[in-house]
Amino acid sequence: MCKYAITDWRKATLAIVCLIEMFFFTVIIYGFNSLSYVYKSLGVFSQLCDANNTRTFTNESQGFTTCFNQDLLYGNIFVIWVSFRSAMAIPGGIMMDHFGIKLSKIVGSIIFSIGCFLFGIVQYNSWLLIPAGCLTAYAALIVTMVNFSLADNFGSHKNLMISIESGVMGSSMLVFTMISLLYSIGVPLYGSFTVLAISSLITIICSSYFVLPYFIRTVDIPSFKSNYETITQDDFKDEEAKQELIVTMGLHRQRFLMNCFPTIWKAFFSKRYILNMLFFSMTLYRLIFFLSQMGSQLTYLFKNDMAMVKKLQFQSNLFFAFGIFASLFSGLLLDFQLKNTTAKVMKFYMTKQSDKHFYLYDQVYIIPCLMCATAIFIPSLLVGIPNQYVYYMIFVLFCIGRSFNACLLGSFIISSFPKKYFGTLVGITILFSGVINLSQILFNKLATPDKYPLVVNYAMISCPIISFLHPINLYFF
Repeated sequence: MCKYAITDWRKATLAIVCLIEMFFFTVIIYGFNSLSYVYKSLGVFSQLCDANNTRTFTNESQGFTTCFNQDLLYGNIFVIWVSFRSAMAIPGGIMMDHFGIKLSKIVGSIIFSIGCFLFGIVQYNSWLLIPAGCLTAYAALIVTMVNFSLADNFGSHKNLMISIESGVMGSSMLVFTMISLLYSIGVPLYGSFTVLAISSLITIICSSYFVLPYFIRTVDIPSFKSNYETITQDDFKDEEAKQELIVTMGLHRQRFLMNCFPTIWKAFFSKRYILNMLFFSMTLYRLIFFLSQMGSQLTYLFKNDMAMVKKLQFQSNLFFAFGIFASLFSGLLLDFQLKNTTAKVMKFYMTKQSDKHFYLYDQVYIIPCLMCATAIFIPSLLVGIPNQYVYYMIFVLFCIGRSFNACLLGSFIISSFPKKYFGTLVGITILFSGVINLSQILFNKLATPDKYPLVVNYAMISCPIISFLHPINLYFF
């Protein structure tokens, strides 16, 4: 039995702490576009602009020089950060399983603070930009996995809590935007990043010692009827018995999934897992490519209007920050779909029909997956239009797609496969995504303003098209 009583105010405290951590200490690297001009003004990789074959742009109001090669390297470094984060998903999961969430979270805060310190001194050695982003990205992964796992304490609102956390995490790109604004009023980079590093240590260590102990004890689950033949229609009418029935049905469903996937390899090679992995990877691939070469694409479309390029790069983070509302919507949609499906499955369950009615849960994800793929597909058609208002629409749609992408990965796997495989299957999916993201380094080179930016961007339409295969398969499954 749990040593501590988990009261509502303790749950509220946990929620607040998790959301603070998700905003300030997770995927802040996604906001790099707003900080790139600060690093350019400090001369980070400015040596690349000295080559004779490099076309150079000068922003007189800022008093610094940029070039295609510099933008290309910035984009490639961003891809390396994201790929490294994906590659460390499995080691991060193993660490959390072996050492527990408390120690893992503390280690994550230490790694994050080191990464922030390196971000603050990049101006003295440009190449520190790579380990700085890799360390903060890995730390973000650890903090995210821990906080997502803690969402289980919110019972029937678990999916909603994960969705809110995901939305706040997406808004964390505003951290770089705030640091950029502070720099514009005279606050040095090393000062801002030092404060962020110290804040992460204090916040996460304190929460690990004073908040987590109430939520990481093992709680004994009362025994429920485990065989549906013993359930009667009267149980269905009583609310308390109905909740027991839902738990019993969940246990029976897990047995059904174990019969379908007796081994991890059976699950890994199943069509539904492969298509889900492609869905997640392809939608994320298109989004990461957009973020990594945004500077090059905007430079090509708006020619030498560097003020407009900088403005759109800065504003992109503001649009993506509102992803919390898209995540909230996706969470509510998933909860609504799951609630309705559970009611349908319960009726089949009560009539003792075939276990195949559990497949109805897969259909919950058809509409959310279609919305995600569509939100990625439409802006892929619009990226070649040199209009700032069109780009505002692109930012909004990519924001919606990112929110659904983040929410659907874990939710689908935990719903459609045995829970004992959850960590491994999620880790493999993220790892696969990271590996294929490395190919963007080649595409980024072809997408520079002096090469074939429109051709490459329109070729990326294939990514959301491939992602449509997953919801189509779920519909006809």
